[in-house]
Amino acid sequence: MSKSRLMLQLIVILLLSILLTGCWDYRELSDLAIVAGVAIDLADEPGKVIITSQVIKPGEFTNAGEGAYINVGAPGYTPFESVRFATTEFDRRLYFSHAKVMIISQELAEQQDIRPFLDFFARDVEPRDDMNVLIAAGKAKDLLEVKPNMEQVPALGLAELVITCQATGQVCVRKFSEFIQMLTNKTTAAHATYAEVYEEKGQKKPRYVGSAVFKEGKMVGTLDKAQTRGMLFVTNRVKGGIIVVDAPGGGKASLEIIDSRTKVTPQVKDDQISIKIEVVITSNLGGTTGFTDLTTPLFMASLRRRQAAVVRSEIMQAVEQAKEWKADFLKFNEVVYRKFPREWKKLEPRWDEVFPNIDVQIEVKSEVRLSGLTTNPVRPL
Repeated sequence: MSKSRLMLQLIVILLLSILLTGCWDYRELSDLAIVAGVAIDLADEPGKVIITSQVIKPGEFTNAGEGAYINVGAPGYTPFESVRFATTEFDRRLYFSHAKVMIISQELAEQQDIRPFLDFFARDVEPRDDMNVLIAAGKAKDLLEVKPNMEQVPALGLAELVITCQATGQVCVRKFSEFIQMLTNKTTAAHATYAEVYEEKGQKKPRYVGSAVFKEGKMVGTLDKAQTRGMLFVTNRVKGGIIVVDAPGGGKASLEIIDSRTKVTPQVKDDQISIKIEVVITSNLGGTTGFTDLTTPLFMASLRRRQAAVVRSEIMQAVEQAKEWKADFLKFNEVVYRKFPREWKKLEPRWDEVFPNIDVQIEVKSEVRLSGLTTNPVRPL
């Protein structure tokens, strides 16, 4: 490449850089209120909603968590109006590009179609697609008022808690973009993490207790932790966790999931659908409270069978609940569509009728390995 051509390219890049840095909508950081999380609740006034925004206070952020944030909100007939009215009580413009969590109250989710309330956040350029979506058992804003264990800002603590709880294999983590996509799908039931505030030794704390399931934009019920993991097994999203089984000879055995893979195969014949779910799971024996010799083939074979039984039971619990609600949060619709696109055109309009009658077969291949520094339990010699 000639020097003149190289110089021309450098000049073009420099000019573009100057143009880009001179943004027409440039705003001083000191004029913005950085939002860490948002909560959506029904307002006390009929027909109104209130968006509570948790704003980080940079000047107080290092002060041991005291005054590191402030929650602001105002009622409005729409989320956009609520957000705009909040600025009349606050001296800065709310800026959502760094929001980590979105919390929706169960009251709102059960009473109304939540899709119109999310339109503002999906349409605006600021809110992040990777916000974690949570459904609150009580008021959504209550979760933004619970003092976190480690983080100085509750919204940031909730976001970190999602990450750590994901390792249990019993929490369904949904990002905002994923949640919106499910809500707009005609035959897929959307779901998100279900959270609550509890009290321990006089202190309020947040915890995740399962999943909230939606159909046509409304919340139809909640899955407990076992049902949630059953759903995650079916959708091939179990990345870890502990399975506790009765140990042969007495006590309990803790099995740490180190690998889980699921294959879902549909069959369609004369509008009759069957689904075969095949799970291959491998775990390590993490510990036992019994005194039985762990090295015997019978002991390990028994653990494998018991682990398979737990996995099969959790999957069946999720399947039965999905059929009861006629809510396909297991994504059977997607596997049928991929393999039988022509038949799916006939099935889609009446999926609510077809789905509860699907024959589901579950096969679990279970493997358990010994791990640690000893092959025998800690017991009297």
